[in-house]
Amino acid sequence: MARLVQFLLQNMHRGIHYVLVFLGCIIGTTMVIFHFVEGLAWVDAFYFTITTLTTVGYGDHNLSNAHSWLKLYGTFIMIAGPMSIAVLFTFISGNVIKVQLKHLLEKRGANLKNHVIVCGEGGLGLRIVKILREYDVQVIYVIQDDGDLFLDQVRATGTDVIIGDPAVTETLKSVNMSDARSIVVATHDDLKNLGIAVNARSIKTDCQVVLQMHDEALVDKMEPAFQIRTAFSSTAIAAPAFALAALDPQKSIVNSFQVHGEEFVTIHITPKEGSALDKKPLKELLFELRITIVLAKHDDPLEETLKPDEEYVLIVPFANLQELQGMNV
Repeated sequence: MARLVQFLLQNMHRGIHYVLVFLGCIIGTTMVIFHFVEGLAWVDAFYFTITTLTTVGYGDHNLSNAHSWLKLYGTFIMIAGPMSIAVLFTFISGNVIKVQLKHLLEKRGANLKNHVIVCGEGGLGLRIVKILREYDVQVIYVIQDDGDLFLDQVRATGTDVIIGDPAVTETLKSVNMSDARSIVVATHDDLKNLGIAVNARSIKTDCQVVLQMHDEALVDKMEPAFQIRTAFSSTAIAAPAFALAALDPQKSIVNSFQVHGEEFVTIHITPKEGSALDKKPLKELLFELRITIVLAKHDDPLEETLKPDEEYVLIVPFANLQELQGMNV
């Protein structure tokens, strides 16, 4: 009960404030009128106000002999009062349902494993969720503003939504950050994004963080300072890049794009000695996995064989990325 009352106070809908103020004004004004016009004592005026407002009426007081304007005012009170009370209880019951749903979703989030946590907002957050859902990934969406215009569309994808501040450690723990596959942080506030990333790392030190930063100067500093391999500046923002980077355990994705609805990713890869990629001709990869070479060390990369400890930049269909990475173990 205490938890429910605390939640209602913290998350009280602004409309409740308006209704309470309206009811307070009606009660106060009506008491004054009944006291000075009808000559009722203050206690009797309060009693008559409440019985009129709630349309109970015990018959001990009535306005049958009152002035016409007072009868009209009493009629207004009898209509406005129940309507205001009905609206008030609608807001309260809505908040009660919200706290129960929040509790159930937190329980469900605590049981998820190998899921992707998306801390986003607006259209970018929605697009990231949609792309991840297209790959049948379990996603849980954490957002602080329950008035976000795209929130209903996020829920429509079948994604669980948690209303809470992702910069608070307890919020990330409630969605089982310790067993998450990765976390995508894409709010509009760089400092908040950084705080979320730090909190995520405090819960799971090896967690994969995909981070949006609007300040490009910070992007280059993020990786060495916080060991965050995947940080995107505002000029490189694309929802596919965020979403697909969250599915890339080797953190090799540089960017992504679509061609006729198919996702392609630009990656950097360094063949490991003794792996299936070691000494493999690039021409074979071209035909086997539809890979395009962007950067290699020779003028004619198709005639080249992959060498260990040399970095290559490739474009590969995302559907074939896992197979390519599987060859490099």
